[in-house]
Amino acid sequence: MTTSSTLTHDPETDLFVGPDGSIFVECRFEAQRPVMIRIDQDVWRAKHNGVQHHLNWDGVDLPLQIIDALKEATTIKLHKSAPSYLSMVRHMIGNLSQEWKHNGLSQVGDFSAIDDSCLVKLFAGMNKHAASTFRELYRTLAVRSLKGTSLRSSRLLAEIKVADSFSGALPSVRQWDAARGALTTSELERLRAHLQTFSPDESNHDHFIRVYLRTAVAVGKRAGQLLHAPADALTAYSEDERYQKFIQIPGGKSQRNEAPGLWPISDDLYIDLKRYSDRAEVAVAQKVFGYFFVTPLTTQSRIEGPRHSGTVAPLIGGWLRRNNVVSPRTGEVLKVTTTRLRHTVATQMARKGYSKGDIQAMLEHMSDGAALSYLDAVGNDMTPALERVDEALGGVFADLSDAFFKGKIIDKPKGRISKPIVRPDPTNIAIVGQCGSAESCPKHPFFSCYNGCPFFLKFRDTDEDANRAFVQKEYEKWRSSEPSATQSKALDDFARIERGIVEARQLGAPKND
Repeated sequence: MTTSSTLTHDPETDLFVGPDGSIFVECRFEAQRPVMIRIDQDVWRAKHNGVQHHLNWDGVDLPLQIIDALKEATTIKLHKSAPSYLSMVRHMIGNLSQEWKHNGLSQVGDFSAIDDSCLVKLFAGMNKHAASTFRELYRTLAVRSLKGTSLRSSRLLAEIKVADSFSGALPSVRQWDAARGALTTSELERLRAHLQTFSPDESNHDHFIRVYLRTAVAVGKRAGQLLHAPADALTAYSEDERYQKFIQIPGGKSQRNEAPGLWPISDDLYIDLKRYSDRAEVAVAQKVFGYFFVTPLTTQSRIEGPRHSGTVAPLIGGWLRRNNVVSPRTGEVLKVTTTRLRHTVATQMARKGYSKGDIQAMLEHMSDGAALSYLDAVGNDMTPALERVDEALGGVFADLSDAFFKGKIIDKPKGRISKPIVRPDPTNIAIVGQCGSAESCPKHPFFSCYNGCPFFLKFRDTDEDANRAFVQKEYEKWRSSEPSATQSKALDDFARIERGIVEARQLGAPKND
């Protein structure tokens, strides 16, 4: 492996030269782990996080002056971009070559010979990913007045929306895409239920995926950030449960080389992560790679580097299939990626009334464009019907059987009822059960009883239709109130309560012999 210590730095070009005259650019995407990429050959190669990236300039069907311009721009970008940028440029060049030929530009010398109308045609003909990369490289040259480019033309390209992006930032979020957008509340509840349960003989890989997904749900970070969390990422200023626990997560993209941030996690997740880190084979891998989220050194390919998003994705899919995590929305195995969970965390924040600035801070974005997408998604008419709590209030959680009612069904006592639970409907008041706890309860009777209280003793003959009608009336009052964080949480609570009532009725139904 070539390192900067075996090369000579040329301060004029900011490149490195080998003893044999070979030329390298130092990719400083991760300042602590720079990657040297050789750029004096037809094929540029780099390996990063176990993935090989390459860019082949041989046979590119573009004028030599344009190829030289793209090489120079790519070299400049590689100083701070991830090695995967090679793959992005390779994809762009293939798309650009097609459009170049289609527009009859084979005789063009450099970019100065292309007028704005032709440049726009080139740009508009490319797919959105290629167009974005081309625009970036063109601007890299334009700000340095290189290869016939101009800032005027660069600004023109900046004003054009690339193909497939006319719905604005993050269209999959705004449209609640079933495969790429945020998980609905019921999908998230289903996933959480599986993430918080595990067998005593859970394998290293299953534990890896489970705590990885739990952490993604908790902090909403990118795959690259989670997988680069340091081996000593867990931070606790005291093991006392009264003190907040944290996990260190490095910044993403432009914040990559800044000090890792401390992100709060629950005590339960902290303990789960500690258990994972204490596994003997995991601890060895953490020591070798210096990262927290790693799998054991079990195959030769794993020696090359830590996990990356491309190798984590199939592990996630396999775990979801083995555990039969089915989406209540589609009826199929839930599609989960780190990006979807990031969308989900941001959307849940928007639903709970967090400000645009709070969402932007969690996302660690420089602009508020993405944050606005999540706020738009919450009020979007395209929100799935499953998320709209209407007459079938508990439909949000309809597919989560036995998830909310945790009490017991009993026959109504003939004598005095101890600690009665009353349906607080002034037009139809009734005793629906009693409290089985020996201690006083600070929670609201009736609502909290149906929402997961294990001490609730519900009477078998309770009129659950009347209970549902009351809950729906209360829900309508909240729904018509001013939107706020309190309102958003209340609507979720109403859905849970209504589902608890449905489950209680099912449990209390007489069995047919």
